[in-house]
Amino acid sequence: MRKLLLLLPLLILLACTQTQTTNDEGVQDSIVLVVQDTTPLVIDTIYKIVEQMPTFNGDLTEYIMSNITYPDSAKLNNVEGDVFVSFVVAHTGEVVQEAILRSSGNQHLDEEACRVVENMPNWNPGTQNGDSVSVFFVIPIKFHLQ
Repeated sequence: MRKLLLLLPLLILLACTQTQTTNDEGVQDSIVLVVQDTTPLVIDTIYKIVEQMPTFNGDLTEYIMSNITYPDSAKLNNVEGDVFVSFVVAHTGEVVQEAILRSSGNQHLDEEACRVVENMPNWNPGTQNGDSVSVFFVIPIKFHLQ
């Protein structure tokens, strides 16, 4: 369920704003602010729990394991760690708004975990009251040397 926030009245007000000032010599200067972009802003509600949670097409663990590459610098320095990556499965099934929620403490591990999530294929979107909705997720990605 998406809410549409129209900023048209504010934009019209800004587009029509004209300020006049008078300098020391009595000459009036005009400053006119014109806003031309009147595209409405769409705000999508992001849920944490819905009636039907989004599902990954296939095995998520297998996808991560087959697409992750242990960074060479981390291997050379015997760096291990867990990265918690948050993201949203949009109402279209697309994975968006990827972010590191909890860092491993190593930039290279964090970047690799985020890269794998950013490149995920579309999911089956979640539903609430029969409508496709956006749902927030967090997954741990573990980097451990053997």
